[in-house]
Amino acid sequence: METTKSFEISSPEDLDICPVFSFYQRNEGVKEHLARTKRTLLQLLPKPMPFKDQKGLEEWLKKSLPIFTYSECESAPSLVTVRFFSKPLCSLPTETFLQEMIKRWLIPHSETTILSFHHMQFYFEHYLKEPFFVGEAQIVVKSAKEQNLIKMNLPLLQKEILSAVSSGSYAKSILETKALPIDRKAFLVRESLLRLIHRFPEEFDDQILHRFAFAQAYTSDEFKDQRSFPHLTRMITSMYLIRNKLERELRTLPEKRHMIIRFIQTKLSFAFGKKPVLGMVIGLNFFHQFEFFEEKHILLSVQKFFPHMRLVSGSFHRFQPAQSPIVTIYVELEKEDGSRFFPREVSTLREHLTNELSKRIEHLVPSLFMVRNEEEIMRNILLLSQELKRKEDLPQMMISFDQHSQEDLIFTVVLLRVKDQNSRTLEELLDDVDPRIRFIPDRVQNVRYLDKDHPIEANVFRLQIAKLPIFLRMDFSVNLYLARQEVVTFLSRQLGDLRDYNGGMILKQGELLAQFKRLFQDLSARNQELLENFFYSLNPIESQATIPLNCLSFFFDLFLGLADKEFPKKVDYDLDIEQTDGGKFAVMRASEPDYRTIVFEELKAAGIYDRSIVSSVLSFEGSHYLGYYFSTPTEEKAQQFDVAIQAGLEKWAVNRQKLKILRLATSYDVCLDPRIGGDLESSVFIKLLFEGLMRRGLDGAPECAIAESYTLSDDKLRYTFKLRETFWSDGSPLVAYDFEYAWKKILSPSFSTPFTSLFRPIRNAKDAKDGLVSLNEVGVKAVDDRTLVVDLEYQAPYFIELTAHTLYSPINHHIEKMHPNWSTQKDHHFICNGPFKLKANRPMYNYELERNPHYWRNEEIFFDQVLINKTKDRAILDMFKKQEVEYVGVPFNPLDRYWDDLKNQEIYSQDSGVLFWLCLNTEQFPFTNVNLRRALASALNRNEIFKSYFVSNDPSYTILPRHITQHLESDSTIKEDANQARAYFKQALEELNIKKEDIPVITLIYSHESQVRNQIVESIKEQWEDVLGIKSRAESYEWRNFFSQITTGRYQVGMLKWHSWFKDPIYTLNAFKYREEGINFSRWENREFQKLLRLSDQEKDTKLRLQYLAEAEAILLQESPVIPLSYDKSCYAKNPRLEIHSKTFSQDGHYDFTQTSFNLTQN
Repeated sequence: METTKSFEISSPEDLDICPVFSFYQRNEGVKEHLARTKRTLLQLLPKPMPFKDQKGLEEWLKKSLPIFTYSECESAPSLVTVRFFSKPLCSLPTETFLQEMIKRWLIPHSETTILSFHHMQFYFEHYLKEPFFVGEAQIVVKSAKEQNLIKMNLPLLQKEILSAVSSGSYAKSILETKALPIDRKAFLVRESLLRLIHRFPEEFDDQILHRFAFAQAYTSDEFKDQRSFPHLTRMITSMYLIRNKLERELRTLPEKRHMIIRFIQTKLSFAFGKKPVLGMVIGLNFFHQFEFFEEKHILLSVQKFFPHMRLVSGSFHRFQPAQSPIVTIYVELEKEDGSRFFPREVSTLREHLTNELSKRIEHLVPSLFMVRNEEEIMRNILLLSQELKRKEDLPQMMISFDQHSQEDLIFTVVLLRVKDQNSRTLEELLDDVDPRIRFIPDRVQNVRYLDKDHPIEANVFRLQIAKLPIFLRMDFSVNLYLARQEVVTFLSRQLGDLRDYNGGMILKQGELLAQFKRLFQDLSARNQELLENFFYSLNPIESQATIPLNCLSFFFDLFLGLADKEFPKKVDYDLDIEQTDGGKFAVMRASEPDYRTIVFEELKAAGIYDRSIVSSVLSFEGSHYLGYYFSTPTEEKAQQFDVAIQAGLEKWAVNRQKLKILRLATSYDVCLDPRIGGDLESSVFIKLLFEGLMRRGLDGAPECAIAESYTLSDDKLRYTFKLRETFWSDGSPLVAYDFEYAWKKILSPSFSTPFTSLFRPIRNAKDAKDGLVSLNEVGVKAVDDRTLVVDLEYQAPYFIELTAHTLYSPINHHIEKMHPNWSTQKDHHFICNGPFKLKANRPMYNYELERNPHYWRNEEIFFDQVLINKTKDRAILDMFKKQEVEYVGVPFNPLDRYWDDLKNQEIYSQDSGVLFWLCLNTEQFPFTNVNLRRALASALNRNEIFKSYFVSNDPSYTILPRHITQHLESDSTIKEDANQARAYFKQALEELNIKKEDIPVITLIYSHESQVRNQIVESIKEQWEDVLGIKSRAESYEWRNFFSQITTGRYQVGMLKWHSWFKDPIYTLNAFKYREEGINFSRWENREFQKLLRLSDQEKDTKLRLQYLAEAEAILLQESPVIPLSYDKSCYAKNPRLEIHSKTFSQDGHYDFTQTSFNLTQN
């Protein structure tokens, strides 16, 4: 089809196109489609056209394609037009790629609506060498929420599509692997990978994009946030290249173990600093499915060379496709002191680590490394007794391996000795003499007498020995020979010279097990596992060969019956006792294993634990079982047996109930770094972990905490705090500089936070935050370890209250300088100074807190543990009904979502310093006009809005809480008045020079969607339309997204709850002082208002100061950047045994669960 004729192109009309198929002129529909395609094409061409002939067109096409344009997204609902011009893709239809990229990835977690999509492949009549593609899509913008997302993501989508089309054959892989929402870092990583594919096609193909998608999907947001895009790119490429190399080596030597390690020195970025780490990419092949290689193996290998190194929490990332023997792992190392890695250290690891790691590959079923003929042999007592013929003969003993768990090994010992009148019992000689070895007596009896003064005493007992590192081979299998030698050494040390003589009953044991399995051959796979575990748990060990088969089967049936029953919710244990002709059987289970020791002690105290009792100890599916078979009890002994078991279980249950555990749940994301978690929900949990200079006492007033005392200068501008001697949770001393360091970190210009206004009273705090002065000039100074001096910019009578806020908590500056990621830890590496500290997490809890033994008033804290679960509101309600949490409601989750479900519960409510607000974004049209804002405020009947609210809220016309405001009865307030609202509205339209029809549809956003809140919003919408004729829509957001929008000004109207943190008007008023203030949600600013606040700061006379604040509040009310709706109440339901003191929940939104307790007389 190529032509050699040169055409002149003097105008757009000369630019003719034709479809890639023939005979199109015969159909009018195709001709119309072609004409529309040309119109779209002409809209994409620059004006004037940059070419005048065929040659110019050819050069321009090569230089300029692909092209992707889009129209502005101004409002909602509306349309956004996307146009696209390129060469067709070869890997998939271009129209499919374009539609799918728009539909699936423009709005994260939702499908974009494409109203129409017009496209065509064509030739230029002047340039018939190759086809081109033009497409035009009309995208529906349904809401302000979609508008914000589309506006933010269109530029990134543009780059994404242009990058994909430029890379040609890799567009399909990008479409398939783009599994997460668009973000800048992901785009940069993907762009880097595409460059590698083009530059090194022999080394890289589109499979690396699949590796990237896997890493995106299976690493946390924190993982990606803390690592730069070059860092992530190196991680992915290294894992990819190592895997490819291992595949090549395995094809050559499949029977060999292969391992490759690559080191990456880098830094992680956190809110308050960077941390040097050493990344490791490890690739290896497994021989079979039972091999196991995880973090602990890497850590132990590294610590063999450098004990001061540890793994970075959350850095472990593993990739192993199904059915593949190759696994690639990424993990990072850090030093305990936080210092950088030296070349010699990296060199040592590079030289020796491969060999060390290869030795530590573990088998899922640990192999027992035993010396044959020294194990698996047991002789009976008679055999040993025949070896004792004279009173001088050495004691004879047999040692056999019994069982093992993850932590312990248990050996059974049979020891015979010639006893005289002065001999001490073995229990006296062996019990509690070595913390690593526990003596468990079984039975003692005299076998025969050498003479009347010298009986031959037989002792059967078990030794439970901790799994010491010296017993473990590199692959974590147990070297029983070494463990047994430790037992021999222990016995010889305590008893003197002994003769080690072993025998066994392995054959009889195997025969009985085979018969036992045949009896239960129809069991499920689940219970087959239980069968073997049960058999091998029988003790004494000889019972595995001697117990009658019918008794064994009955015993096991009891276990099965208990295992198949649902565990009772209201009790701590479950027990089943049965009597048969064969003897007495008891099987019990509990959620914790420590009850077994107490039951054993009760049986021992009753004098009935002898050789005729067979026991079984095992754990199965989260429950811990204990069983006893008493073969020959008398009626009296059988009764004592029952009583002792029941008494042991009850004793354990009582002890367990004495452990005071507070269980809480929240539906919010919380941050436990006190400098970041300034929101109400986070501060509740931070109070459990941190304590500042002051705290709120039981009377609600500030009282000394870490500060033992303080003084205030005569001019009331300098506070001097004397600190008491206290310690961090790691035992290190807390010093005054820990406060200075923490506060100045918040005031650093590089740290973004909406809560800096709380530090404004401190001298130079605002200027330092704005970067106008050095942090050294901020008025906070640690004079010595126990003295902190704070200089104020102006008199602030509320400053002591401020220091009780969690934002004023200290930070261990030594730890942060070494480990700026300390606050992301969930174990003892999280260093705090409050009543509790973090433990390693339980699977069902997000955080498990335990008492901090270094807390200065530890004895005053009631609870031993606090368990915190993060889950959905509905799940929290279900947990509360099942008594799995003690508390539900504010501040953890709003009760209005499920008020009807709590009608049978006692609901507690109290007045709070919380208000419902409507914030108006004064930077967005039409809320720039004060009369329009007044019209919206006057149009609202508060009583009507809250008539269906689940508690009786009083209407609010003041922006401040009623116990703080000076305008409860004031002409400055704007109350409901429909006629006045219309007058304000008319005046606003005149000032804006618009008609009512020109007012856009208003979007009202809110969080925590519920039926009650939806009704509130609907009432607001209806009243605005009824009174003013203004239409509006409502959109609900998850709290984090909602807070992000209102703090960045990406909204029109927002409904929220406002908390005043202390009893002074200045906190709320200061929020409106500067437009750029993070919590100035309305973006409103007023010079006269600012002047009055400055005068109040400088005024020493209390009455005059309050007068200035009252005048400032009046301006705020009349300007109406915020429409107050109601005074809210704090509502919650609780377990009756949870006692909450009257001032524990204050009017200022302070919730302190360290001041709560249980009524121990309540069940």
